[in-house]
Amino acid sequence: MILSFLKGHPGKRLMPAFLCMAVAAILLCLPAESGASQYKVTVDVRPAGAGTIEIDGVPVQDYPSSFVFPSPPTPGNNPEFRAIPTGAPQDQVFATFAGWTVREWPHVPVGQIMDNPYQPLFNADRTLYANFTTNIGIVEGFLWNDADRNGIQIEGEQPLENWTVHLHKADGTRVMTTQTDYRGWYGFMPPEPGTYYVFVDTKAGWAISPRHAPGSTVQNRSDIYQFNYPPHVNTINSGDPRTTDTKLVDAANPGALWNGGYYQPDFNIPIGQAKTIWDLLRDVVIVDIRDQAAYCQGSVPCSLNYTFTDDFLATNLDALKLELDPSWTPGKLVTKAVGIIDADGQWSTVATQFLRDNGLTEAYNIVPGMNEWIWATVSCNDNYPLADAGPDGAVMEGSTYLLDATGSSQIQIHSYSWEQLSGPAVALADSKALTTTFVAPPVAQDLTLSFLLFVETHNQTCLLAADTVVITVQDNGVTQYPADVTKFFSFNGHPVGIRVNSGGSLVSLAPAAFAPVSATAGVPDHMPYELFEFAIKLDAAHAQANVTFFFPHAQPDRARWYKYTSAGQWVEAGQNAAWSANGMELTLDLVDGGPGDEGGVDGFIRDPGGLGYFDVPPVPPVPPYEPPTSRGDDSGSSRGCFINALKN
Repeated sequence: MILSFLKGHPGKRLMPAFLCMAVAAILLCLPAESGASQYKVTVDVRPAGAGTIEIDGVPVQDYPSSFVFPSPPTPGNNPEFRAIPTGAPQDQVFATFAGWTVREWPHVPVGQIMDNPYQPLFNADRTLYANFTTNIGIVEGFLWNDADRNGIQIEGEQPLENWTVHLHKADGTRVMTTQTDYRGWYGFMPPEPGTYYVFVDTKAGWAISPRHAPGSTVQNRSDIYQFNYPPHVNTINSGDPRTTDTKLVDAANPGALWNGGYYQPDFNIPIGQAKTIWDLLRDVVIVDIRDQAAYCQGSVPCSLNYTFTDDFLATNLDALKLELDPSWTPGKLVTKAVGIIDADGQWSTVATQFLRDNGLTEAYNIVPGMNEWIWATVSCNDNYPLADAGPDGAVMEGSTYLLDATGSSQIQIHSYSWEQLSGPAVALADSKALTTTFVAPPVAQDLTLSFLLFVETHNQTCLLAADTVVITVQDNGVTQYPADVTKFFSFNGHPVGIRVNSGGSLVSLAPAAFAPVSATAGVPDHMPYELFEFAIKLDAAHAQANVTFFFPHAQPDRARWYKYTSAGQWVEAGQNAAWSANGMELTLDLVDGGPGDEGGVDGFIRDPGGLGYFDVPPVPPVPPYEPPTSRGDDSGSSRGCFINALKN
């Protein structure tokens, strides 16, 4: 049984609960007595430091501590708990044993047991308190949830359990630490007569009730200073804000009773809600009150750093108000929404109350703080926001150029925006994208285009960053087409041209090789200029564009416009297509999402296609091929007719 690990080893520390549980898990793999089970006993001393507890003669080292025992205990083998006052047994100056208190979790105590030693026959988890008294008194009190926030404990207001309380000497030296029990009660037995005070670790998101409220008594009032700000107020040499008055505790001044009321203020904002508000209201300012080292390691983009615990926020409050509202004057309220954040929401609660009391009517406490921050942060070493339009570059006319801002900040960014500053106007595929393309315009000689990149952050505290880039457009030497035609070379080196006559603008253009798909089913016998991949940004969705291709030689009568689809099929895709009389210009009407547009209805025409023809015309599809309507060319050749489009 597990108890055998505890008995017969005087002077050795008892195994903590987690180790006992691990042993128990191993033992469970072995044959066990029928009906065997376990229970956990947590032991603690009240007040802290007043004495020790021994279990079967083995001292417990830390308080509270938990241990696992078999239940029910073996007859005559149940553990023995003994409470021993501080100091030698004959020394009763500081503490005497007053009795055991048993708590049946999670209910109230089941009784007061005065025996010492105590041999319980528990069959469920318990908390066992060894209670002591002292000749010089104890420093004690209780903490409660002051729901009505009036600083007076009334019936129905609940205790605050597991809050950490520290005992300090008057010089600030921390002497002892304990936690409140299920009654919200804490207690210390000072190690020697002297002057003491207590400090409570206020939990994140909790504020302190009014101190010594009118109508309160010593028994039901809150003794904690309501506002520990600026931090130098109620501070002693240790730097800790003093949460109670100091008091001499000795034989003539037996102990002290210091209580504390706490409540959760209405200005608390959970992290998720804070982000939602921040996303919706772009002028919300985050004020980070952590020290500079923590702030620089990782903070909310565009936040302000006004440290709190070193008085910087208090002494620079007017500067903060001016930063939030440039029109601020003394006596004027600041109504801008401000989120206050620290590591876990403890000090930010105090700081938020301080700011609200000093004219920031819309200050909110973000809990649980940076420890639980759920979106991106930046460090002080980051250049934020950063706009990087990329290096200057060069492009041949008729080629596609990629404007690339990926070197810019990419967290908590509201928008990117490209704007052309100089040179012949070009169309950008998406002027609001991190990267975008344009097709270098026709030029008679080399010239430059310049572009401005704006990076706008989500929060208006640090709104904009900008950068410029200069692109040189180089003349490709093709001169045989009209000046408004974009001239380029096919993949096999022939000079060709394209012009968007109406409906949109060319934003991408690239020659492509025919060879990779030359052996596929249905492929034309000849594609003299291989393939063209181009994209046209339409003036409106569902619209159409009228496009003309220019070729250096007249084409055969049977030449058609073909495309190789993403489904791996060749289709004749020239909807409403017509040849010029000289056979050197092919004009297409392309509809957003229609035949010849690979991208669907999205405001763009994307057409990977090219000019092709068969040595022998293919067999017409079924139903029989119907000649297209003439486009007004009376030459009698098929170049004066629309090319029949296969629906895809």
